[in-house]
Amino acid sequence: HTAETASGAEALAKFASGNFDVVVTDQVMAHINGSRLATELKKLRRDVPVILLTGFVEGTAGPDKPESVDFVVEKPVSRAALRNALARVVSS
Repeated sequence: HTAETASGAEALAKFASGNFDVVVTDQVMAHINGSRLATELKKLRRDVPVILLTGFVEGTAGPDKPESVDFVVEKPVSRAALRNALARVVSS
């Protein structure tokens, strides 16, 4: 099941009514940022990994990574970086 959304609020609504194996989200979005979205998603399904895409790595990676985010990918995102992130969160 694949879904694209225009905002964090729309993503949360689709997630609540769907069945997803992984979520890839941007940090900067309308209504809810990616970190907050990840927190809300984990309240619904703790087992679904969340990958956060961001151009602002400081405060989102390493020890500062939000607890609800499973993996952070720095923008611009390459296909290899996204494949690596997906492989890491799906295999763990």
